[in-house]
Amino acid sequence: MKSRIIRWAGAGVLLAALGGCSSSPPQALSKTPAVSEATPAPASTAGYLSETERSAIQLKDILPAPPALKVSNSSNARYEADRKVYKATRPKSAQDPRYVVALADDNWHTDAQLKDFSCAAGVPLDAKASQLKALVNLLDNVTTDSVAIGEAAKAHFERRRPFVIDPDGVGHPIRCGNPSSYDYPSGHSTGGWIIGLILAEMLPERATPIFMRARAYADSRVVCGVHNLSATTAGQMSASVLVARLHANEGFRSALQKAETDLHTYMQSAPRTDEAQCRAEYELLVKTPY
Repeated sequence: MKSRIIRWAGAGVLLAALGGCSSSPPQALSKTPAVSEATPAPASTAGYLSETERSAIQLKDILPAPPALKVSNSSNARYEADRKVYKATRPKSAQDPRYVVALADDNWHTDAQLKDFSCAAGVPLDAKASQLKALVNLLDNVTTDSVAIGEAAKAHFERRRPFVIDPDGVGHPIRCGNPSSYDYPSGHSTGGWIIGLILAEMLPERATPIFMRARAYADSRVVCGVHNLSATTAGQMSASVLVARLHANEGFRSALQKAETDLHTYMQSAPRTDEAQCRAEYELLVKTPY
């Protein structure tokens, strides 16, 4: 297999990835790695659900309880599994290709998230494009609802993040920041899976690359060292719960239809993404890091 060098657009960062050809890879656009915050972009919209409707979604009762530290005199198997994954997935270098992607994925502003999914959609998902404004607004609203129910669950479970359980020690650990909020469920993983669910509904023919990227988006939280694996899977479950509930909301359904129509119009004239960059990104991300 030969090495392939990819330039992520706009950042001047070279990403070394394995070349070769996977079966039916998506066509992708490079993205811009950036040092990002541990919190989402402030939503300018209020969400689709009322406070009463949000309170009816009790993730603390829906999600499995996070792994506990001890059960009697033996370690909890799920707890130890989280610790093993954390220790085994620490990048050896900040230039590790998978870590470069994970660091970029740490930015969960809507514009950055859409760019991350350009690969899976097959066209550049530029949040500044006028025909994507409805999609951006839709995702901003859903993010507001997602953060509200997710933060309530985090406050209930009080699950510690992996680098708090297993401190990295002296030096400068290769990690995507030092978020101080609780671990479970992962908000980033929730957001990535939400985008996957929404985009796959709009572009069903692209379901495989879209959901692969949504899974890889959650995997990035493990590579970043800021979430336990159990928290990422809980985030994906949280996303499924919320999107299912939103489909009963007339405002969401109307906004979804508008965003889908505009996206299809946009795709008719949008340029295709770069096939070589796409193939390399797909081959890098399709492999789970744990």
